[in-house]
Amino acid sequence: MRVPQALRLQPQRAALEINTQNTKLTQHKSDKQHALKTQKREQEALARDERKQQQMLKDLQKKEKELTAQLKKQQKKVDDLNKKITATIEKQTKEQAQVALTKEQQLISGNFEQNKGRLPWPIEKGFISGQFGKHQHPVYKDVTIDNKGIYLQTTAGAGARAVFEGQVTSCFLMNGSYAVIVAHGNYRSVYAGLSRLNVKQGDKVIAKQKIGTIFSDPEQDNKTELFFQIWKDKTILNPSSWLAN
Repeated sequence: MRVPQALRLQPQRAALEINTQNTKLTQHKSDKQHALKTQKREQEALARDERKQQQMLKDLQKKEKELTAQLKKQQKKVDDLNKKITATIEKQTKEQAQVALTKEQQLISGNFEQNKGRLPWPIEKGFISGQFGKHQHPVYKDVTIDNKGIYLQTTAGAGARAVFEGQVTSCFLMNGSYAVIVAHGNYRSVYAGLSRLNVKQGDKVIAKQKIGTIFSDPEQDNKTELFFQIWKDKTILNPSSWLAN
């Protein structure tokens, strides 16, 4: 008896269907394994990123502690210097109040006042690196700086020069560098952060005369910075308002 062709094709179709299903299962398994490998790589990458981020955070925290300690150390030096300058000027002002200004001192004082906004800079070239008064710290936004003068940055080996004629009333060493106070009648200019002096107490100076060499700090890439103040009697003034533009 002859078997109908339709019946003969059924085993072939079944085998083909089985092969097709096996192929699909194999592909599905392969896709799943590939997905698992991809997921594992992504998890490992995320874990590496997390470890890297944690290390960066630790480094930043360590650096912040170092910078905070450095800031406190620097601020202590600044506070000590300001106390010394203030005490010296208050003493000089008190002594000066006991005697009348000479005609020469009165003339110098008057001329100094008339030259507000026209005084020569205490450095030949450079820029103001620290403004007078209260302002936000450039790194720590929650830290407020209160500068009792201005900071002027210049080149290594540069000198500090008198902004007006007057007489040196004090030279002293503080925190490893020198400070000089020059009286202009009842006004005074202060130059701090000097490594060497070209004047001594009692010397008369003229405008633009070199007072000393500004200290270059080896711990800050030889940063050369002068701290400059202007006083009237016991009142500290904003030096930026007195210097020429």
